[in-house]
Amino acid sequence: MPRTFLLLLCLLVLSCGKKEEVRTPTEPAPAPAPTAAKTDDHHHQPGTVTTSKSGSGETTPKAEATETVPDKRPSRLITPVSLAVSKDETWAATCGGGFIDDKYKFGPLVLVWKLGDRAASERQLSSKDLELVGPIAFSADGKKLAVLCKLKLIVWNLQDGSVVSVGNLPDKGFTVPDRIDFTPSGESVIVCAHDDLMSVRMSDGTVTIKSPKDAPVNLESYYSPALNRVVDVRFEDQTPILKMWDPGSDGQPKIVKLTGGATGSHAQYFVISGDGKSIAVCVGPLFGETKFRTSIHSTSDGKMIALLPEDDSADYRKYTKLALSNTGEYLAGIGSGGLNINFASLDLYRTSDGKRLVRNLKKEGSTEPLRFDLPTFTPDGKALLYYLTTNQSKKYLMKVDVATGKETAE
Repeated sequence: MPRTFLLLLCLLVLSCGKKEEVRTPTEPAPAPAPTAAKTDDHHHQPGTVTTSKSGSGETTPKAEATETVPDKRPSRLITPVSLAVSKDETWAATCGGGFIDDKYKFGPLVLVWKLGDRAASERQLSSKDLELVGPIAFSADGKKLAVLCKLKLIVWNLQDGSVVSVGNLPDKGFTVPDRIDFTPSGESVIVCAHDDLMSVRMSDGTVTIKSPKDAPVNLESYYSPALNRVVDVRFEDQTPILKMWDPGSDGQPKIVKLTGGATGSHAQYFVISGDGKSIAVCVGPLFGETKFRTSIHSTSDGKMIALLPEDDSADYRKYTKLALSNTGEYLAGIGSGGLNINFASLDLYRTSDGKRLVRNLKKEGSTEPLRFDLPTFTPDGKALLYYLTTNQSKKYLMKVDVATGKETAE
């Protein structure tokens, strides 16, 4: 057989074979198309999804550790510290450590943007006093933003980005608390710092200090504008006790016993709803038990509204962060496995019956750095914001539609 004919025959056979995709060494492979499973409430999660039975006996979606938003730019924040949404839902803001310029210089970063239009409206707030940023808060009218940085409280006018006031806090060796907030009138910001309740006046930055009896000492203690009280949770006979101090008084706190719900040794975390009517508490277990339990109560009489079912995952231990919607209708929690257990979850519950609606779960056994942090509801309770650290160690600000469970990048 002629050599030329054999060569042509070989080329024909090769051309009929499966064509391989050619990719440069630095070009990533395309991500697989996501699939989704839905609950009876039509909630779903992005990414590769499996279903398992939740503690309430109903199937709940689990989103494994996958890159969920490859088409969105990651956040400039490297270490998010705080996240807030204004009560009129005009503004959103976040702060922490991140890239403060285009040359990737790292430093304290405060970002604010129009909610739902982050790409076009995000801007960076600046001040010569900005350092080691902590919690942030919007004024009730949404016109001001306060940030606690080390021993200073900085307040900006959001219309023009100017600094309204700077309050100098006394150096008493306190640790920066988790949360701060404006009084309903907007005249002051309340900072709970160990044994002292500090009120910083907006007009001139004057700091007034009250040291009430049996003062709160937990970092989680904070001021609730709806209650006009500084709140903390203690324990008596294995039952959580809500204590509420008047920030303008040195008197005794009001005490409400939280009955009928979780019992244990201490409060891992607690949160008050925006309207001040309900409180969620993650309670530490008694000796011999392993899992923390979470219950929701009325702040007026302490009666239980709901007790979340015991988590079905063997690796779950506790919620390290909680968030309640403004009316207390929904609860979000950041689940953790504790020391030496590779577990992380973002869970969304309906508080009326304790049903888990959404579970975004780190893939079991994965060593990838998937994390969830800073759960925050919009004031209308229709959306949940949180920070996601993906498999590629990038951070994204995510938004979950509470009605559908649909998840997008903010």
